[in-house]
Amino acid sequence: MAGAHRVASGSRSQPATRTCRRSSPRNPERPAPEIASGEDSAEETVQGTQISAVLEKLIAALPAKLREPLILSTVEEMSPREVAETLEINEAAVRSRVFRARQILKEKLAQRMSE
Repeated sequence: MAGAHRVASGSRSQPATRTCRRSSPRNPERPAPEIASGEDSAEETVQGTQISAVLEKLIAALPAKLREPLILSTVEEMSPREVAETLEINEAAVRSRVFRARQILKEKLAQRMSE
């Protein structure tokens, strides 16, 4: 499930920047300053993949009442109003359920990581 980490953290992805070292056209002896890289190391990529797999299992284990609004709002990027209309519940219930689902995921993920 793409975006599993985003689901638990409630964050949106950030645009990546690239590392680039070039010689300045004015002074070929002096390289341009390095730009921070948004690319992950192989270890970070593997760890992120492992966390995503754990999150997928944790999300699947949530009660449907919490899982459905969470997925619609974070993965499908629907507004609380759209989720409420889709699930035929009110917006306050959507916000509450998404909040509770994220709290449960954070707690369970923290437990798994400390094992």
